[in-house]
Amino acid sequence: MKKKILYLALYCLANSALAENLEDVYQLAIKNDQTFQNATATRQAAAEALPQAMSVLFPQISGLANTTMNRTDTEGASAVVQAGLQKYNSHGYTLNLSMPLIDFTNWYGISQAKSSVKAADATYADAAQSLIIRTSQAYFNVLQAEQNLYFARSQKELLAKQLAQSKARYEVGVDALTSVYNVQAQYDAAVATEIANANSLFTAYQNLNVITGKPIDHLSRLVDDLPLLTPNPNNISAWEKAAEDRNFSLLSLRYTATSQLAAIKVAQSGHLPSLSAVDTYQYAQTSVNGFSPGQQSTTTTSSVGLQVNVPLFSGGSVLSQTRQAQAQYVQAQTSLELQHRTVIAQVYQTYTSILAGISKINADRAAIKSANSALASNQAAYQAGTMTIVDVLTAVTNLYNAQQALVTDEYSYLMNTLTLKQLAGNLTNLDVAAINKWLTNGTTTSSSATIVNQQALADKIKASATNSPLANQPNIKAAPVNHASRPVNSTVKTS
Repeated sequence: MKKKILYLALYCLANSALAENLEDVYQLAIKNDQTFQNATATRQAAAEALPQAMSVLFPQISGLANTTMNRTDTEGASAVVQAGLQKYNSHGYTLNLSMPLIDFTNWYGISQAKSSVKAADATYADAAQSLIIRTSQAYFNVLQAEQNLYFARSQKELLAKQLAQSKARYEVGVDALTSVYNVQAQYDAAVATEIANANSLFTAYQNLNVITGKPIDHLSRLVDDLPLLTPNPNNISAWEKAAEDRNFSLLSLRYTATSQLAAIKVAQSGHLPSLSAVDTYQYAQTSVNGFSPGQQSTTTTSSVGLQVNVPLFSGGSVLSQTRQAQAQYVQAQTSLELQHRTVIAQVYQTYTSILAGISKINADRAAIKSANSALASNQAAYQAGTMTIVDVLTAVTNLYNAQQALVTDEYSYLMNTLTLKQLAGNLTNLDVAAINKWLTNGTTTSSSATIVNQQALADKIKASATNSPLANQPNIKAAPVNHASRPVNSTVKTS
């Protein structure tokens, strides 16, 4: 089993691509993310609609060539026709040229194609912004999972020390056995939480690898003193106006509706006549071999004219196509209105979430300091006998919850900042570079190390739950697990 785990770890390290910060990961995503590659190909295919629509306005030239071996057996001669068997070869060619002069269907088709290409461009731009969002979210999920794993390990280590002290106090008759059981239950739960968080970290790395297409080994972590910036401009109406004007999902649907409106005209123009200029050149040659000496005749014909095509009856297909196009236009309009309402609602929600997030992060930081102080006080009071072990365990849980809340709120704040810019249509790689400045040179736990540690935790959970560690530490101090104590490169230790 150990050899298998070691091999897996070495394999991951050997095939890993070192991408230490968000910009590196984003560049990998641009090259390898299949969702974005699909959007790129879709845009390229849609762009061909315009040259195809315009091609019908240019002259259409076609050619036809033929050669035929003929055999004729004639009975009864005349002054004009010879009697007997005749064999002769005939061949020739025909060139046809047509030039549409008036064709409303073609003209409306070009207008439809232009709008559809613009819709495809807007969809592609939206996909490009979505790539930034998806990459950033996957990146932050790894960082958040790593920090949760570190906090869970710190909680477990703190509970291990508390369990050792409770057992020591029980052995000398200071504490009841229930105190030991309470700490033991909390410790066992902390071990299970550590295992779950290790698995979450591994899963977060795998989800990131889906986007980058290559295994990621380490990621730069977030700075401890994350700057908290309000939206600029700090005016919800300005963001709403920007979203209405530049949101790419809205622009795509607007152009789609315009394209469907042109499709109605294309269908209706099926009733209208069309005028074309036509030119035909025909060459034919016949060689005769029979009872008389070989003869050869050559014919050349050319014609130039105007051709009017007047649709009289098409079985009702034009009316049906018109009704279909009108229904599709209504469908496009309703989709546009729904998306407009959704985007505006998201702008308001995201904007207010950023402001609330800033306040909540400040509150979380204060809560961690208070939780640390409360834990230290409760431990001292427990030593003095004025508080029970339940009070200490509650303080440990409160500290752990406050740390997790801060981590969650910080990454929610960052994602809301990016999402608001995406909604306004101005999210670019410059925003990735701006967030990248808030990352330190320290790295997170590698994915391969997570695999090894996760397996080691699973192998030892039984022993950890039944044989809790005893440490000769009479003075129990609050573990320094506040927000500023995030590790540079932490790995999970097993007891």
